[in-house]
Amino acid sequence: STQSTWGLASNDPMSYEIDMKPIEGIDASGYLSLTWDDLRKLSRRFQDDIDQKLLAYCKVGMARPTDSGGDSDEENRGSEQQMNHESTAALEREIEALLKKLNAATAALAELQRTGQSEGASAEKQVDRHREILRGYETEFRKTRATVQATREKAELLHTVRRGISEHAESASGTLLRERSGINHAQSEVSRILQQAEEAKGRLGSQRSVLSRVDLHLEDLRNKFPIIDSVVGKIQRKKSRDAIVLSVVIAFCLFIVFLYLK
Repeated sequence: STQSTWGLASNDPMSYEIDMKPIEGIDASGYLSLTWDDLRKLSRRFQDDIDQKLLAYCKVGMARPTDSGGDSDEENRGSEQQMNHESTAALEREIEALLKKLNAATAALAELQRTGQSEGASAEKQVDRHREILRGYETEFRKTRATVQATREKAELLHTVRRGISEHAESASGTLLRERSGINHAQSEVSRILQQAEEAKGRLGSQRSVLSRVDLHLEDLRNKFPIIDSVVGKIQRKKSRDAIVLSVVIAFCLFIVFLYLK
């Protein structure tokens, strides 16, 4: 087969020339000009290439992108997945092309055996064997492709779930940070109010102390000068007598006025 992106090349010049010819379906007309031995060699060359391509296809298709768990690797992971998808798609096309070529070579062998151009008495068994090998490759390719597709879907699902969990964790973290900020703000407000209350309590205590000292001074003055209490008592009694006399005079005047008006 021709040189591929995986570095698998054919060393047979004849197979290299034939590999350049377009082959569709099981059309063996492009190979009927070859001898029986050349077709067998070409079929083995195709089989070897298919083995190598299937192995590479399985490795690439089943490979998982590296994941270090960091947000900075998200773009690298997406790029790696894209490259993996492109590689598997290219290998699928190459394997399908090789299967078509092997099918065409097997059909050409069967045609040579039918027309009596084969060599040896076991030609029919050899053709049957080539057909079995071809069917085995086709079955293995279908199974491998289904496994690769399932692995890819599983990886994409896991990546989607992991990304959703990461986004939910970031959202929850933001909510917790906002709640913590609110709690810290409330604590600072409570501390400020308590500080103001302590200051008010201190001022009230200071005022109480001043009033107590004033009361003590007044008590000292009363104890030192007892005559003051006597003078104050006499003044208060005189005010009471004056008030009584004034009340009697006012009542008498009102009585006279009433009699006069009557």
